[in-house]
Order: sequence, then structure tokens, then C-alpha cells
Amino acid sequence: MDKMEIPKELKKLEFIYGLNDRELEIFLFLAKTKEKLNADELSEKLNISRACIMNYIKKLENKGLLLRRRDERVIRKGKPTYVYYVDSKIKERIMKDIDELVKNVKKVIARQEVTVL
Repeated sequence: MDKMEIPKELKKLEFIYGLNDRELEIFLFLAKTKEKLNADELSEKLNISRACIMNYIKKLENKGLLLRRRDERVIRKGKPTYVYYVDSKIKERIMKDIDELVKNVKKVIARQEVTVL
């Protein structure tokens, strides 16, 4: 798969959460597919190396934009395999974050108008 075209409106998420293009691409891919995919599957579908995928996943997970759980499909000894996904709670949180950002920006702008007058 070629690099996903990210709609201009969604590029604002890069600013809000401090994401780069690839992190946003992975987030949007998982949000759109609604699948739970492991790192190897993401690597294959997005044509990004597994090492890079793991780095991006860690950042997205730390920012609360991605969830993980043990991959029940893979049964082996040793280190567990995880699947990654975006659920409705994350989407709701993003909506709240955007609303809060807009509210705060409006307050700052309103204060600036008062001090300018």
C-alpha cells in the first residue's frame, strides 16, 4: 500500500497530539479499518518496516491514541504478541480534546480583544 493520503482537516491532529505524518497515518488506518492488527500485519499493510512500526506504535500508545491487547491468534512460548486498535473511547476523547482546544483558543482571543481595546 502506498502512503495514505491524509485529508487536510485531519492533519490538525498532528498539531494537537504532536504526531508526525507516519504516526497519523497508522492511527487513521487503524481507526478506519476497525481491525485489531499486530505489528507484522501493520507493517505489511502499510509497507513500513516492523522496527519503524514498533517505534510509532509505542509513541501512539504513550499518547493514549492506541490500545493493545494480547493477540489470541498467536500461541507461542516467550514474548507475547499484541494487537493494536483504536476504539470508540479514543475517538470520543479526541472529540473532547478538540472541543477543549477550541474553547481555550476562543478564551485567549477574547482576552486579547479586551486588552487591545
